[in-house]
Amino acid sequence: MGRSIFFEGAGGGLLADYVRAAKKEEKKNGRRKKLSKEQQMARHGALLRRMLHDYSVRQWKIEIDGKDISGRYILWEAMNIAQLVPRSPGAPRRDQGWAI
Repeated sequence: MGRSIFFEGAGGGLLADYVRAAKKEEKKNGRRKKLSKEQQMARHGALLRRMLHDYSVRQWKIEIDGKDISGRYILWEAMNIAQLVPRSPGAPRRDQGWAI
């Protein structure tokens, strides 16, 4: 069997900053007591609201599939959708392109 490389996705801006902040907050607060799923979601929602309050757009230079989509974005994510969404018999055919 051959070997192949699979690229799932990448992102930046608020997306990356939020993930980093959530991990930092979890290390700081998470070990004190076990939180329910609802409490965890409330904590993540509160963190995201705090971050969005002062977060500003950034200029990004982005090229995907040879197309320049550079611009000012608060966040971006590019994913290899064709590899993530299985094609099922009978399922409607979907555009396997990109979106930002």
